[in-house]
Amino acid sequence: MNPSPLRWSLLGLLTLIPSASAHEHLAAGAATPEQDAALLFVNAGNFAAESGYVVSLEPTIGIPSAHGFRGELTFVCLAATPDLGGPVPFHPALGTRVEAVVESAEGPAGGEFGFWESTEGTGLTPSLTFALPVGTTNGVNRFAVSENDGSPGADPYGHVHGRVFSATLPGLYRIGLRFVDTSTNGRNGGPLHTPSPRFHLYFQAGLTLGSLTETPEGLQLTYATRSGFNYHVEATTSLAGTWSAVTPVEPGNDHLKTVTIPATSDPVRYFRLRRESE
Repeated sequence: MNPSPLRWSLLGLLTLIPSASAHEHLAAGAATPEQDAALLFVNAGNFAAESGYVVSLEPTIGIPSAHGFRGELTFVCLAATPDLGGPVPFHPALGTRVEAVVESAEGPAGGEFGFWESTEGTGLTPSLTFALPVGTTNGVNRFAVSENDGSPGADPYGHVHGRVFSATLPGLYRIGLRFVDTSTNGRNGGPLHTPSPRFHLYFQAGLTLGSLTETPEGLQLTYATRSGFNYHVEATTSLAGTWSAVTPVEPGNDHLKTVTIPATSDPVRYFRLRRESE
């Protein structure tokens, strides 16, 4: 007979390393470059939460902020003109200015998710622009994805570096965003494109074990991984006892991973996640 889920504890081993620097690019585009066509998260299949992709936010030492877990992620908007490498398939219409609205935040209770920005090329340290408490469902804070000023006929292209995302507490965050056109170049002085559907991204702050589910085969544990590190789960029946590996060592790949651990007759069992550099 399996013990109650309340008798299991999940722990994590934190490794203090420099902040992550992601080189992935999340692309904004449009179904067609025409009035009222919806904006799109073009490569959602690779990066949206449904894909299992996770952006790592690593502990950062010596920063004057509660947002101690940080990582970089680059948003781009597809170019429409040859001068900027276009026209790229699924580019928005000329005159579009795409911005990303951060609408919702799920994650550890009491946590906050933050967005930091500095002017590219200034060499200035990014500063906290806004933060969303976990539990927010109707956020309105946004940041530009296009690099134009919204002028008629302007290329919607954008590719801005130096932006940092952050969190205050360790854990897995599920953040909801939406692309909107803030130009006034459409019909009756409105936007050219309608907003995208809300999409979600996973951000993992620090090293934590995630969900635990009891099944007939045993316990299913889910945790986030990062490329360049190896992971395995360890267990013990006493926090003063010896920890033993209960899953094989496997490489991280920037995605969620689920493992099954066979049930035992132990009345109490603790689990922790170990991560080591490859």
